[in-house]
Amino acid sequence: MHLTQETGTVVRTYGRFLLREVFVYQGERLRHSALLQITLLPTSGNEITIAYLSTRADAVNAVKERVHVWLMEQSCQIEKTRRWLQETSDQDIVAKFQSLLDLWEPCYQEVAQALSELEELSFSEDA
Repeated sequence: MHLTQETGTVVRTYGRFLLREVFVYQGERLRHSALLQITLLPTSGNEITIAYLSTRADAVNAVKERVHVWLMEQSCQIEKTRRWLQETSDQDIVAKFQSLLDLWEPCYQEVAQALSELEELSFSEDA
C-alpha cells in the first residue's frame, strides 16, 4: 500500500510564510500527523513549498533556519545550472537550463525577500 500526503489548514503565519498541518496516510489509515509544511505565499501567485518541520520545533527559529537552508540549496543549484549553461553548446539543453533558471531565480528572490522581511519583523518585535 502506498503513502499519500494531504495538507491541512494554516496553523500559524510568520510574515508571508505559512505553516500548514500535514497528514500522511497509508491507504485510509492516518500514519503521521506531527509535521508542518512551510510554504511561502508569493506576490506572484502559487505557493512555494520550502520544507517540513516537526510540530515540536521552536517554530519561528525553525522556520528561519529551514528557509536559510533552502536558500543555500537553491543558490547552489542555480550556480551549477549557470555553469552548465555556459559549458554547453547544444541549443536544446541551453533552452532547458534557461527555463529552469527562469523558474528558480524569481522563487529564490521572493523567498529571500520574505525571509528578510521576517527577520526585520522579528528584530523590531525584540526591540
